[in-house]
Amino acid sequence: MGAEVDSKEDDGNLNKKYCEKCMKLNILSILQERLYLDDKGKRLPDPPDAEDWLQYWTCGFIVAIHHVKVEGELMGIV
Repeated sequence: MGAEVDSKEDDGNLNKKYCEKCMKLNILSILQERLYLDDKGKRLPDPPDAEDWLQYWTCGFIVAIHHVKVEGELMGIV
């Protein structure tokens, strides 16, 4: 199962990924590092595999980093 992402270039060369489901509702949910929270909403320390996961903070959808598809850039022959 792949993550549904839409990449848009903002501020020069920053490449942000947005949740396609949220974009259909006109909500911009940016893919960022995963938040680990307890039952009361207090942030917990990151586990050892924290760099393997990303999360859309607005909708809460969690994605494994190897499922995120990044589009390459096309360049002309010099």
